[in-house]
Amino acid sequence: MTTHSKKRTIFKSCATIASCAILALSLSSCGLNQPTSSITHTAFLSKSGAPPSSQIARLPFQHSWHHRSMKMDRYKNIVVRPVTTRYLDTSLWTNSRSPWIPNKNAFVRDSNRLAKYWDVALKGSFSSPLCSYYLKPDADQPETLILEIAITEITFARPTSSPGAPAALGTLINTATGPPLVAFEARVKDAATGKIVATASDLRTDRLELRNFTRAERAKANQEICTEWSEQLMQTTNRELYAKVKGSWFSNF
Repeated sequence: MTTHSKKRTIFKSCATIASCAILALSLSSCGLNQPTSSITHTAFLSKSGAPPSSQIARLPFQHSWHHRSMKMDRYKNIVVRPVTTRYLDTSLWTNSRSPWIPNKNAFVRDSNRLAKYWDVALKGSFSSPLCSYYLKPDADQPETLILEIAITEITFARPTSSPGAPAALGTLINTATGPPLVAFEARVKDAATGKIVATASDLRTDRLELRNFTRAERAKANQEICTEWSEQLMQTTNRELYAKVKGSWFSNF
Protein backbone atom coordinates (compact mmCIF):
# COMPACT_ATOMS: atom_id res chain seq x y z
CA MET A 1 0.00 0.00 0.00
CA THR A 2 1.36 3.40 -0.92
CA THR A 3 1.76 6.24 1.56
CA HIS A 4 -1.12 8.07 -0.14
CA SER A 5 -3.38 5.01 0.18
CA LYS A 6 -2.48 4.63 3.85
CA LYS A 7 -3.38 8.24 4.50
CA ARG A 8 -6.72 7.81 2.75
CA THR A 9 -7.48 4.67 4.82
CA ILE A 10 -6.60 6.41 8.09
CA PHE A 11 -8.68 9.44 7.10
CA LYS A 12 -11.71 7.27 6.28
CA SER A 13 -11.42 5.42 9.61
CA CYS A 14 -11.20 8.67 11.56
CA ALA A 15 -14.13 10.14 9.66
CA THR A 16 -16.26 7.07 10.42
CA ILE A 17 -15.45 7.16 14.13
CA ALA A 18 -16.10 10.89 14.32
CA SER A 19 -19.45 10.67 12.56
CA CYS A 20 -20.62 7.87 14.86
CA ALA A 21 -19.60 9.85 17.94
CA ILE A 22 -21.45 12.93 16.74
CA LEU A 23 -24.58 10.87 16.10
CA ALA A 24 -24.49 9.24 19.52
CA LEU A 25 -24.09 12.53 21.38
CA SER A 26 -26.20 14.96 19.43
CA LEU A 27 -28.63 12.87 17.34
CA SER A 28 -27.91 15.17 14.44
CA SER A 29 -27.81 14.11 10.81
CA CYS A 30 -24.46 12.78 9.63
CA GLY A 31 -24.64 14.83 6.48
CA LEU A 32 -27.65 13.51 4.63
CA ASN A 33 -29.58 16.30 3.00
CA GLN A 34 -32.82 17.13 4.80
CA PRO A 35 -35.26 19.06 2.62
CA THR A 36 -36.90 22.03 4.29
CA SER A 37 -40.28 21.51 2.63
CA SER A 38 -43.01 20.16 4.90
CA ILE A 39 -44.19 16.57 4.68
CA THR A 40 -47.79 15.72 3.83
CA HIS A 41 -48.75 12.77 6.01
CA THR A 42 -50.52 9.71 4.68
CA ALA A 43 -53.39 7.91 6.43
CA PHE A 44 -50.73 6.15 8.52
CA LEU A 45 -50.33 9.33 10.62
CA SER A 46 -53.08 11.72 9.54
CA LYS A 47 -55.58 10.18 11.99
CA SER A 48 -53.12 9.85 14.87
CA GLY A 49 -54.07 13.11 16.52
CA ALA A 50 -50.56 14.51 16.15
CA PRO A 51 -50.35 18.08 14.79
CA PRO A 52 -48.71 17.73 11.33
CA SER A 53 -46.53 20.80 11.86
CA SER A 54 -45.27 19.71 15.28
CA GLN A 55 -41.49 19.57 15.50
CA ILE A 56 -39.29 19.18 18.56
CA ALA A 57 -36.26 21.29 17.74
CA ARG A 58 -33.58 19.06 19.24
CA LEU A 59 -34.68 16.00 17.27
CA PRO A 60 -33.37 15.22 13.76
CA PHE A 61 -36.79 14.67 12.16
CA GLN A 62 -38.95 17.12 10.23
CA HIS A 63 -41.97 16.10 12.29
CA SER A 64 -41.95 14.88 15.90
CA TRP A 65 -44.65 14.80 18.56
CA HIS A 66 -45.35 13.10 21.87
CA HIS A 67 -48.37 12.87 24.14
CA ARG A 68 -47.46 15.03 27.11
CA SER A 69 -49.61 13.13 29.61
CA MET A 70 -47.77 9.84 29.14
CA LYS A 71 -45.06 8.71 31.54
CA MET A 72 -42.64 7.07 29.16
CA ASP A 73 -40.17 5.90 31.79
CA ARG A 74 -42.63 3.26 33.01
CA TYR A 75 -42.17 1.16 29.86
CA LYS A 76 -39.67 -1.70 29.91
CA ASN A 77 -40.16 -3.45 26.57
CA ILE A 78 -40.52 -2.51 22.92
CA VAL A 79 -41.82 -4.37 19.88
CA VAL A 80 -40.58 -3.22 16.47
CA ARG A 81 -43.08 -4.16 13.79
CA PRO A 82 -41.88 -4.96 10.25
CA VAL A 83 -41.52 -1.83 8.10
CA THR A 84 -44.49 -1.56 5.76
CA THR A 85 -44.68 -0.25 2.20
CA ARG A 86 -48.48 -0.26 2.24
CA TYR A 87 -48.54 3.56 2.27
CA LEU A 88 -45.85 3.98 -0.38
CA ASP A 89 -46.83 6.24 -3.29
CA THR A 90 -46.04 3.87 -6.16
CA SER A 91 -47.32 6.38 -8.71
CA LEU A 92 -43.94 8.12 -8.35
CA TRP A 93 -42.04 5.08 -9.59
CA THR A 94 -41.06 6.90 -12.78
CA ASN A 95 -38.73 9.09 -10.68
CA SER A 96 -36.66 5.91 -10.26
CA ARG A 97 -36.84 4.71 -13.86
CA SER A 98 -33.54 3.16 -14.92
CA PRO A 99 -32.18 0.06 -16.66
CA TRP A 100 -32.73 -1.71 -13.31
CA ILE A 101 -36.23 -0.32 -12.66
CA PRO A 102 -37.99 -0.31 -16.04
CA ASN A 103 -41.54 -0.57 -14.63
CA LYS A 104 -43.68 -0.28 -11.50
CA ASN A 105 -43.33 -3.96 -10.60
CA ALA A 106 -39.55 -3.61 -10.45
CA PHE A 107 -39.94 -0.50 -8.31
CA VAL A 108 -42.24 -2.31 -5.86
CA ARG A 109 -39.81 -5.23 -5.72
CA ASP A 110 -36.85 -3.01 -4.82
CA SER A 111 -38.97 -1.01 -2.37
CA ASN A 112 -39.92 -4.19 -0.51
CA ARG A 113 -36.25 -5.17 -0.41
CA LEU A 114 -35.41 -1.80 1.11
CA ALA A 115 -38.13 -2.30 3.75
CA LYS A 116 -36.66 -5.69 4.68
CA TYR A 117 -33.20 -4.16 4.87
CA TRP A 118 -34.54 -1.53 7.25
CA ASP A 119 -36.19 -4.26 9.35
CA VAL A 120 -32.78 -5.79 9.97
CA ALA A 121 -31.17 -2.42 10.72
CA LEU A 122 -33.89 -1.51 13.22
CA LYS A 123 -33.63 -4.84 15.03
CA GLY A 124 -29.88 -4.34 15.24
CA SER A 125 -30.20 -0.83 16.69
CA PHE A 126 -32.86 -1.79 19.24
CA SER A 127 -30.79 -4.81 20.30
CA SER A 128 -27.90 -2.52 21.21
CA PRO A 129 -26.66 -2.49 24.84
CA LEU A 130 -27.40 1.25 24.75
CA CYS A 131 -31.10 0.54 24.36
CA SER A 132 -32.87 0.73 27.72
CA TYR A 133 -35.82 -1.36 26.48
CA TYR A 134 -35.94 -5.11 26.00
CA LEU A 135 -36.64 -5.86 22.34
CA LYS A 136 -39.54 -8.32 22.27
CA PRO A 137 -41.07 -10.33 19.40
CA ASP A 138 -44.65 -9.73 20.58
CA ALA A 139 -46.66 -7.36 22.76
CA ASP A 140 -48.14 -9.82 25.27
CA GLN A 141 -46.14 -8.48 28.21
CA PRO A 142 -47.05 -5.44 30.33
CA GLU A 143 -45.17 -2.14 30.10
CA THR A 144 -44.59 -2.54 26.35
CA LEU A 145 -44.37 -0.07 23.50
CA ILE A 146 -44.95 -0.85 19.83
CA LEU A 147 -42.99 0.98 17.12
CA GLU A 148 -44.58 0.96 13.67
CA ILE A 149 -42.90 2.45 10.59
CA ALA A 150 -44.17 3.07 7.06
CA ILE A 151 -42.05 4.03 4.08
CA THR A 152 -44.13 6.60 2.21
CA GLU A 153 -41.86 7.71 -0.63
CA ILE A 154 -38.78 6.33 -2.36
CA THR A 155 -36.63 7.50 -5.22
CA PHE A 156 -33.83 5.17 -6.20
CA ALA A 157 -30.76 6.39 -8.06
CA ARG A 158 -31.69 7.70 -11.49
CA PRO A 159 -28.41 7.30 -13.30
CA THR A 160 -27.19 8.24 -16.74
CA SER A 161 -24.17 6.88 -18.54
CA SER A 162 -20.95 8.22 -17.10
CA PRO A 163 -19.13 10.54 -19.55
CA GLY A 164 -16.24 8.73 -21.18
CA ALA A 165 -17.22 5.31 -19.81
CA PRO A 166 -18.75 2.67 -22.11
CA ALA A 167 -22.27 1.67 -21.07
CA ALA A 168 -21.22 -1.98 -21.27
CA LEU A 169 -19.07 -1.52 -18.19
CA GLY A 170 -22.19 -1.03 -16.10
CA THR A 171 -20.80 2.04 -14.37
CA LEU A 172 -23.50 4.68 -14.06
CA ILE A 173 -23.51 8.03 -12.36
CA ASN A 174 -26.36 9.73 -10.54
CA THR A 175 -27.28 13.25 -11.60
CA ALA A 176 -27.89 16.11 -9.17
CA THR A 177 -31.45 16.52 -10.49
CA GLY A 178 -32.65 13.17 -9.16
CA PRO A 179 -30.83 12.06 -6.00
CA PRO A 180 -31.94 8.98 -4.04
CA LEU A 181 -34.68 9.79 -1.54
CA VAL A 182 -36.61 8.10 1.28
CA ALA A 183 -39.52 9.33 3.41
CA PHE A 184 -41.01 7.58 6.43
CA GLU A 185 -43.71 7.96 9.05
CA ALA A 186 -43.49 6.36 12.49
CA ARG A 187 -45.91 5.94 15.36
CA VAL A 188 -45.38 4.53 18.84
CA LYS A 189 -48.27 2.87 20.65
CA ASP A 190 -49.01 1.73 24.16
CA ALA A 191 -49.41 -2.02 23.66
CA ALA A 192 -52.05 -2.34 26.38
CA THR A 193 -54.37 0.42 25.14
CA GLY A 194 -53.40 0.85 21.49
CA LYS A 195 -53.12 4.58 22.10
CA ILE A 196 -50.59 6.46 19.96
CA VAL A 197 -48.16 8.21 22.31
CA ALA A 198 -45.57 9.56 19.87
CA THR A 199 -45.04 10.12 16.15
CA ALA A 200 -42.24 11.11 13.82
CA SER A 201 -41.71 11.57 10.10
CA ASP A 202 -38.87 12.63 7.87
CA LEU A 203 -37.71 12.88 4.27
CA ARG A 204 -34.05 12.78 3.26
CA THR A 205 -31.99 12.62 0.13
CA ASP A 206 -28.54 11.17 -0.39
CA ARG A 207 -25.76 13.36 0.96
CA LEU A 208 -23.83 13.24 -2.32
CA GLU A 209 -25.07 14.94 -5.47
CA LEU A 210 -22.70 12.93 -7.61
CA ARG A 211 -21.77 9.30 -6.96
CA ASN A 212 -21.13 6.05 -8.83
CA PHE A 213 -23.65 3.21 -8.88
CA THR A 214 -23.63 -0.37 -10.05
CA ARG A 215 -26.50 -2.83 -10.34
CA ALA A 216 -25.47 -4.55 -7.11
CA GLU A 217 -25.35 -1.26 -5.18
CA ARG A 218 -28.22 0.63 -6.78
CA ALA A 219 -30.05 0.98 -3.44
CA LYS A 220 -27.00 1.59 -1.25
CA ALA A 221 -27.69 5.31 -0.81
CA ASN A 222 -31.29 4.58 0.27
CA GLN A 223 -30.00 1.94 2.68
CA GLU A 224 -27.58 4.43 4.25
CA ILE A 225 -30.48 6.79 4.98
CA CYS A 226 -32.47 3.99 6.64
CA THR A 227 -29.45 2.84 8.65
CA GLU A 228 -28.98 6.33 10.08
CA TRP A 229 -32.68 6.57 10.92
CA SER A 230 -32.50 3.22 12.74
CA GLU A 231 -29.91 4.55 15.15
CA GLN A 232 -31.66 7.89 15.60
CA LEU A 233 -35.04 6.28 16.27
CA MET A 234 -33.51 4.00 18.89
CA GLN A 235 -31.74 6.86 20.61
CA THR A 236 -34.67 9.27 20.58
CA THR A 237 -37.00 6.51 21.80
CA ASN A 238 -34.65 5.88 24.72
CA ARG A 239 -34.76 9.55 25.64
CA GLU A 240 -38.21 8.84 27.02
CA LEU A 241 -39.78 9.33 23.63
CA TYR A 242 -39.09 13.01 23.14
CA ALA A 243 -39.34 13.96 26.81
CA LYS A 244 -37.16 16.82 28.02
CA VAL A 245 -33.62 15.56 28.55
CA LYS A 246 -32.23 15.81 32.05
CA GLY A 247 -28.81 15.08 33.44
CA SER A 248 -25.26 15.45 32.21
CA TRP A 249 -23.18 14.24 29.30
CA PHE A 250 -23.14 10.80 30.89
CA SER A 251 -26.91 10.42 31.16
CA ASN A 252 -28.44 7.28 29.64
CA PHE A 253 -30.08 7.60 26.26
